[in-house]
Amino acid sequence: MKTKTLLEHPVTIFFFKCVVGLMFIYASLYKIIDPGEFARSIQNYKIAPYGITNLMALILPWIEFLSGLFLIIGRGMIRGSTLLISGMLIAFMVALISAIVRGLDIECGCLFSSGQSSDYDLYLSLFRNIILLSMCFLILRSVLFPPKKLSV
Repeated sequence: MKTKTLLEHPVTIFFFKCVVGLMFIYASLYKIIDPGEFARSIQNYKIAPYGITNLMALILPWIEFLSGLFLIIGRGMIRGSTLLISGMLIAFMVALISAIVRGLDIECGCLFSSGQSSDYDLYLSLFRNIILLSMCFLILRSVLFPPKKLSV
């Protein structure tokens, strides 16, 4: 089977939807449980104004959770969920690159709080987000341009 055909196969797309959706659901859980810690993680990036970080810490995890859930189970919501997740991934990647370039010694705040920070963590998170964004691209492509069925 060719690589292009494998990446477009419905089972592969379903796998990608599950991986991305579950990753976003998992990432949202600690943030929903401890929004104060997540607000501190947002503030560490020194990008968002201090006044809105608490609001972001309350709203963003629920957007992550619902978009991940709808990506997995929502037939009519796959396009919207994928676009929303792609937008969040791009924003997260911009924040990560900004932290790396500015030499910030911070924890990613992406999946859970380990209490330790390292450049390796930021690079690993950036790499993970690139992979997830690639999966989102393939999911979106399958929704916008479904494979043509051969007529017999």
